[in-house]
Amino acid sequence: MTLGENICRLRTEKGMSQGDLADLLEVSRQSVSKWETGSSVPELDKLVKLSGLFGVGLDELVKGEKADPGPEQAAAPGEPRVVYVERRDPPYPRRKTVGLVLFGFALLMVLLCAVLGGLLAGVLFSLPLWACGVVCFVCTRRPGLWCCWTLFLLADVALRFLTGTAWGGFYTMLRQIVRNTAAGILAGLMTLLAIALVAWTVYTFRDRVRQPDRRFWTGTALLGLLLVLLCLPWSFTEWVRRVAVDGASLYAVSRFLQVVGLLQRWGQLFLTCVLLIRLLAVRRWTKQRQDP
Repeated sequence: MTLGENICRLRTEKGMSQGDLADLLEVSRQSVSKWETGSSVPELDKLVKLSGLFGVGLDELVKGEKADPGPEQAAAPGEPRVVYVERRDPPYPRRKTVGLVLFGFALLMVLLCAVLGGLLAGVLFSLPLWACGVVCFVCTRRPGLWCCWTLFLLADVALRFLTGTAWGGFYTMLRQIVRNTAAGILAGLMTLLAIALVAWTVYTFRDRVRQPDRRFWTGTALLGLLLVLLCLPWSFTEWVRRVAVDGASLYAVSRFLQVVGLLQRWGQLFLTCVLLIRLLAVRRWTKQRQDP
């Protein structure tokens, strides 16, 4: 039997679904499905975890062959062999434990602020904890990375709508430094943080390998064109500002442009990450073909 068939058989014997096994190993259900169909092979640390969960040796897991008993373990002829297997409960995912801790701190913060008479402030200040807790429960892989992205998004929204600080290119930072030095420095720090998160995201997908085909290059070209369009200056912003004739409409237009700017920047970040991951996956595939 192949490795994938052994994983499927042992998982079925334990009464676990692919999703249950994926949660225990902290991987996606698609990864377990690929292992069982033979499309990919689990890493060594995942093989060790599978061996512990199923209570079998690596030889039996990989080859389907049980290890030969030693001289001291061999039963006498005609004597029934008794095998004692230690039963272990599947470990609780560590990411969910972290999520519960974050929920506990968030609830404690809300209760403390409610006692002090600031319930709304408690809800707002605990929002990052609630958001990261949800991420830890929802994301089976790379929860730390997605928590950092969530915190960056919340900080970006708060700075844009509360202080008017917007991170971005060199011209944006220079203009904000001229108007307000502190805001410009903060925008620069946010820009550096965005670059670091993009680099971290691309690095975590370093194991992806993709064979290019016509469909791949068509999708990549469309994503690149969309990224170029998002990077172009929005020509209709000045026209929208001219539509505002009084203070109320000018305030609404300003808020609208802030939302547009937020969506534009996050669209740029998302498309940049996707394009870099796709192109590097093709580069790895090409390198593997060139290596002897």
